[in-house]
Amino acid sequence: MATPTPTCETFPAVWVEHWLSDVSSNPEIQVIGRWTRLHVVLECGVEEVTLEFDCGSFRRVPAGLTTTTDRVVFSGAKRAWASMLVPDPAPRCNDVLALDRHHPEFEIAEGRATLIKHLRILLALFRIAAQSEGRPS
Repeated sequence: MATPTPTCETFPAVWVEHWLSDVSSNPEIQVIGRWTRLHVVLECGVEEVTLEFDCGSFRRVPAGLTTTTDRVVFSGAKRAWASMLVPDPAPRCNDVLALDRHHPEFEIAEGRATLIKHLRILLALFRIAAQSEGRPS
């Protein structure tokens, strides 16, 4: 059964679908993520997108359906997300760690230990997100 895709202004459904597809077809992700299981939650105000990465497979899941203990929640204003999710981000906006430290409207709201545990795969996921068609602006 397909997961419904709610309309999000900050995280457009077309971008999420392209991102999921780009991750699934990326050979680097398949190698570095083959033993990784985690949930990634993107928040912007009341908007939320919950994604599950499971051993190379990346899919959208309904909010609240995160059963794994490995969960990271990234929360930020639309302008913070837009500053990172571009093909060539400015310094201090080029990844979630830099954004968390230097952007007052972005935070790692939950799961810092999980972020460090899965840092390589998370940085790769967001690098792909910044290249995916339909990204937030």
